[in-house]
Amino acid sequence: MLVLTRLSIAAALVAGVVASANALMIDDFSTGPDNLLIQNGTGLLAQSETGTSILGGQRDSILAVTSSPFLQQTSLQITGDNGSMPGAFYSSGIGDMGNVNFNYSGLHIQGTQGPGLNANVSGDGAFDIGVLASDTALTFTVTLTTYGMGGVDEVSTGTMTTSGPVTTPTTFSMNFSDMNVGAGSTMGFDSSNLSKVSVQVAPANAGGDFALASFSTAPVPEPASLAAVVIGVAGLLRRRKSRRV
Repeated sequence: MLVLTRLSIAAALVAGVVASANALMIDDFSTGPDNLLIQNGTGLLAQSETGTSILGGQRDSILAVTSSPFLQQTSLQITGDNGSMPGAFYSSGIGDMGNVNFNYSGLHIQGTQGPGLNANVSGDGAFDIGVLASDTALTFTVTLTTYGMGGVDEVSTGTMTTSGPVTTPTTFSMNFSDMNVGAGSTMGFDSSNLSKVSVQVAPANAGGDFALASFSTAPVPEPASLAAVVIGVAGLLRRRKSRRV
């Protein structure tokens, strides 16, 4: 059970204020339920889900197990908006290593590429990953693609690893400007025409579990604005403390 201290409450409030500025929700996992399960070793499973709460109308989830020394089972459950907290919950067997890929490119037949999202995120500067919890560090690999003429796409890719387990709901931001231009691309994705989003999430340690809340894009907070939010939260906590005295 997670215990919220005053510091974690403040962090959650800061995260909530910053997250509220999200300009484009890609997936809040309220569309479901889905359940992918790989038993007795390594494997690869894919499943598609359609819904209006998903950018482009379709989510392709790919569960992969790369190592299973004890022939355990690994699962991915997307709860959907069924009365419980929506989220994507990854649970791995003892000693298992694996990852999950989430892909968004519009409505299409599973196994093919979608027509494109045609999303304009030029007013944003970061990709946000909302994590509910994890019992190990996580590595995120985000790939943003703009379809190009003649099949030559413009791609930007970024990777981020958390410093350790995530014990309270946290939003991790990856700036577009920190992403690398993909192989074969010349400029990287065009923020005025985002065609495809791919996110891979991988536990750093064998047997690791995690729960995701959302994927979205957002403006990059100005340092002064972020400082004002922190100061405001600190003042709120002081006022609450004074009322209890």
